[in-house]
Amino acid sequence: MRITPKSLVAGVRWRVDKLYERLPRGVRVWMTNRTLNSRIRRGQTSYDRTRLMRTFREALQTLATRNPGAPVGAYLEFGVYHGTSMSCMHAVRAEAGLSASMRMFGFDSFEGLPESAASEDEGVWAPGMFVSSVEFTRSNLRRWGVPDGDITLIKGWFNESLTPETRARHDIQHASVLMVDCDLYSSTQSVLAFAAPLIRQQAVFVFDDWDSGDLASKDMGEARAFREFLAAHPEFSAEELSGLNYKDKAGPRVFLVMRA
Repeated sequence: MRITPKSLVAGVRWRVDKLYERLPRGVRVWMTNRTLNSRIRRGQTSYDRTRLMRTFREALQTLATRNPGAPVGAYLEFGVYHGTSMSCMHAVRAEAGLSASMRMFGFDSFEGLPESAASEDEGVWAPGMFVSSVEFTRSNLRRWGVPDGDITLIKGWFNESLTPETRARHDIQHASVLMVDCDLYSSTQSVLAFAAPLIRQQAVFVFDDWDSGDLASKDMGEARAFREFLAAHPEFSAEELSGLNYKDKAGPRVFLVMRA
């Protein structure tokens, strides 16, 4: 068999991957976090930001079409990480002339995924994945044109920060677009319980990791939490908005949630 440069590179990559798989999971998480943070510093994102901006534009247009003249509530993001999607919504908000009326809130532990990740969703996720400090996230947001005063970042584990007290403290009474990027089933449960009183007539929910690791097909993760939420709250119905996937994978799903 003739060895070509292409086959040599493939062979080296295979060996590196095998060595990587043998490392303790905590070490792999640390290495992945460093790699992803380095990519962000170089201006590389995991998906095309313009595609997510299109999703947000369509979300706002859907809300306006379905309920003309209704006030637009806040944008809530659960799982801010590097701030990519937050910056996309900030740009779309400005385009739509909503900068003065649509407040933006981002919730994140800023310590990565919690310890429960080790025992949830068949171990698709791991504790400590997706770490970004508040300072690093704010620096990314500034680089993408988001001034510090334009958004509110709320640090804390969701079971501690997503409370009625938080809603009251920040006077969050109405939400129109919600980005659910917290991955875990339990975290999504906390998000939906927090969000339920904020849905007036309608709201758009973007689930970023709906079927990552085939979780939706196994009735796990964000999909399971949403199914259980709708079953427990018959006052809400959901309509999937097709054609709004912004990643080259099956992960995201977008729904219009309506109060009966």
